[in-house]
Amino acid sequence: MALTNDDLQAIASLIKGELEPINERLNGLDNKLDKVQTTLKKQINDNSNLILGELDRVEQRIHNRFEKTNQDMQLMREDIHITRYSNETVELLLKKDTELEKRIANLEQTA
Repeated sequence: MALTNDDLQAIASLIKGELEPINERLNGLDNKLDKVQTTLKKQINDNSNLILGELDRVEQRIHNRFEKTNQDMQLMREDIHITRYSNETVELLLKKDTELEKRIANLEQTA
């Protein structure tokens, strides 16, 4: 039994009719997948921006702490230098005082 051209066209039309709802469902699924993909990309971008923003904020806080620590260290260095020079000055004054006391003692003995 050979199929005629009309038979083949009828079969093609039946198959086409059966496949059309499947194609519509697939198109609908494609649209839904596109929407999900768009939503996911947006959420990933939003989350990335939040993370980067938080990293920037933490970096700024750390930078500020280092700056404050450097300022405190500079003040400590200045205090150390001031204290060192003050100690040297006190030592010189004590030495001068000792010398003056010796001179006074010598003058009192000779007088």
